[in-house]
Amino acid sequence: MKNQLFLLSIVVILLSSCATSKKTTTTKAIPVSLDGITFTEIVDYKQFASILMPYSGNGFSQQESGSLNDKGEMVPTAKFHGAHISTFGNLSKASNGKVDENETDVNVVLEGLKNSMFLKSLLKKENVVEQYTDVEVYGMKCKRVLVSSQFTKGDYSTVYYTLGYIVPHNKTTAYFEIQKTKTSPNSFENHVNTVDEALKYMIATVKFRD
Repeated sequence: MKNQLFLLSIVVILLSSCATSKKTTTTKAIPVSLDGITFTEIVDYKQFASILMPYSGNGFSQQESGSLNDKGEMVPTAKFHGAHISTFGNLSKASNGKVDENETDVNVVLEGLKNSMFLKSLLKKENVVEQYTDVEVYGMKCKRVLVSSQFTKGDYSTVYYTLGYIVPHNKTTAYFEIQKTKTSPNSFENHVNTVDEALKYMIATVKFRD
């Protein structure tokens, strides 16, 4: 009898363990905030249920003209040293047909991106440096895009660049970027690092509609 009760106890424990493991979900670690940058939550905007926009601090600001949310309210455009920070929940709708609507392979999407308005003109410049890297952003497998070109004439020198992240989502692909902008060679690395951290934070905290 004691043996039967012992075996029964083991079965109950095993069943409880299985039930508990099925309920366990994996969550991604998301930072609480970024030092020096103030983010503002925007809800029901474009393809996003919620997205955090960097509107002030460390070179970020906002431009009052932008797009409307579901309530018809104007959502300011985020800027970094005058250049727009752009977000697209569905890249296929903003790429002039260059990216397949149902494409989620970041490498295939990248090739379409190169032929779209996002990168095409920058890639035509001289001294272009292309960096395409597979990265994980808080558990999400993304493609980091950094294309730059340095122009020098006499004592004048500037770097043109685009930094963005291709983020697979559902049956399409989202895209977060700083649009074609420029900075001095001395400020280039610092600017890229600052924008990079902001974009990754936006990706980590975004909530899509579907």
